[in-house]
Amino acid sequence: MKHILYLIIITALLFPINLFACDMIAIAGNITEKTQKYATDFLISRSRSRSNNDGYGVAWFAEDWQTIYKAGKRRWYGDGDYEPLDEMKDWEIGTLGIDETLLFHARDASKGYGNHPFLLKSGDNEWAFMHNGKLSEKLYNYMLEYLGDWWFEEHPSNWTDEIDNIIDSEIFFHYLISRNNSGFTFAETLNDLRFLEQNLTKKSVLNFIMSDGTMLYAYRNSTQKDFKHKLSWKLENGCLTIKTDQRHGKMLLTNELIIFEDGELQHLMINE
Repeated sequence: MKHILYLIIITALLFPINLFACDMIAIAGNITEKTQKYATDFLISRSRSRSNNDGYGVAWFAEDWQTIYKAGKRRWYGDGDYEPLDEMKDWEIGTLGIDETLLFHARDASKGYGNHPFLLKSGDNEWAFMHNGKLSEKLYNYMLEYLGDWWFEEHPSNWTDEIDNIIDSEIFFHYLISRNNSGFTFAETLNDLRFLEQNLTKKSVLNFIMSDGTMLYAYRNSTQKDFKHKLSWKLENGCLTIKTDQRHGKMLLTNELIIFEDGELQHLMINE
């Protein structure tokens, strides 16, 4: 038995496998100080020196969006540096008596500088977006070609002027909004993406949470066996919680899209 244990340890040291992925949590609707603390504690617990150590981001919507970020490699909550999250103590989250939205993201980076949640204006709305996953190279290139250089001249990245250095998650976000501007619903776009990738050997993980402050969308396309990329939801007392954790709430199914608006939750299956 000891020999097997030693072999496992040596294998892990010689051939390390990335067992980590970004973590995120969203709460929307009737937010209270208690639910705000729950989300804050979740972010702090997931922003660590070994996992999700590429900074964190927060986006809060009451009447408009406010954001704070800690961006860069080898940065996490409690690393001894300045903590933007502490600025939330001066915000009035959960005390305004109106529906609100709060998005938290702890990043485990694959490429690019910056952090989620990203913001993007579209018409009269401003959307916030965060992603738990990674685009395949083919899908990443497809989205870049679809958007074209002109798109980023009118809708610049939150973090860089160099298109090749834009985080793949932000490319995905811009693609969703661009398609929506062209008249496609988010469900239609997700179904098209599923069709595009169905014959690829390396598929994308497209799990995301997105909101314009009044509507919130959450989608999962990862398999039920993919423990790194999971989303669970819970609706209680008019407040929806969605997070990359399965200890509480119900798991989103593969290819399930949920839409939250005015305290009501709608479920759509993208593969139907």
